[in-house]
Amino acid sequence: MPSAVEAEARIRDSNTRFVHYTTAQFALEILKSKCIWMRNATCMNDYNEMRYGLHCLVEAFGTNAGHAFNAALDGCHHGLAKDLDSAFSNVAPALIEHTYLTCVSEHSDDEEAYGRLSMWQSYGSKTGAALVFNNGPFLRPTDALPIWVSPVSYVNAQGVKGIIQSIADRMIEKRELLSSIPRADFMDLAFRSLISAVVSCKHEGFREEKEWRIVHLPTIWPALNERLPLDQVSLNGVPQPIFKIPFTDYPEEGFHGVTIPELIDKIIVGPTQYPAAVKMAMAQVLGDAGVVKSLERIQCSDVTLRM
Repeated sequence: MPSAVEAEARIRDSNTRFVHYTTAQFALEILKSKCIWMRNATCMNDYNEMRYGLHCLVEAFGTNAGHAFNAALDGCHHGLAKDLDSAFSNVAPALIEHTYLTCVSEHSDDEEAYGRLSMWQSYGSKTGAALVFNNGPFLRPTDALPIWVSPVSYVNAQGVKGIIQSIADRMIEKRELLSSIPRADFMDLAFRSLISAVVSCKHEGFREEKEWRIVHLPTIWPALNERLPLDQVSLNGVPQPIFKIPFTDYPEEGFHGVTIPELIDKIIVGPTQYPAAVKMAMAQVLGDAGVVKSLERIQCSDVTLRM
């Protein structure tokens, strides 16, 4: 996804932080347990998350752009398009049923005092909290965990068609270079690109969320249990599996800045009847996690919203 490269460069240049909007109850649990959950995509607010991306990709590949993409693949390595189609078709059902996500949003400086109104309305319940994260762990390349971070592209099938065509054009332009990559490695790159297209596409109506996704595909790239433990919980009466991302550094593998004192830049307490109590509870848990002057990291939103 070319837009992902552009988005990552923009985040680095501006040092934009990320934010996770949730209820105050779950924010407190994240801080106390020192981990964040990855939920099955079928249990998210938009339960058609992966179906939408897959639909857009399949429709785009039925156009001239898809034919150009396949021809460009075969121009680099003979028969690669057919092999890629077979490999991707085998995992397509798993993308719908076995994709696990943690969702964050870009956090701009002008949202520092009050957060984003639409996100409080969607995710804050009657008492919400926004965990503002430093961006380092999201942007550093690492193989410590079988997860990756991707910005969401708010496009329809026509938009995906344009993306596929632009990739095809670039492959033709760089054919000599790409042909020098071993076939198996090139196949893996193309395979990951199609998967990335599916998991990063979202309906244009959600554009204001400015979402980024932390993605795990356990049936394709399994995890070591101690690093990404699997658990089962019941949320709103719905039993479901989750994976947990512990706030644990693996500095020798490039995964660091994940402990609470380094990761949490600040907390915004959402519109609530109980701002003082929520702020004090959050500050105590931050202090227990090793944050010095924890009260200074907590801001109560001043947006006037009756929840």
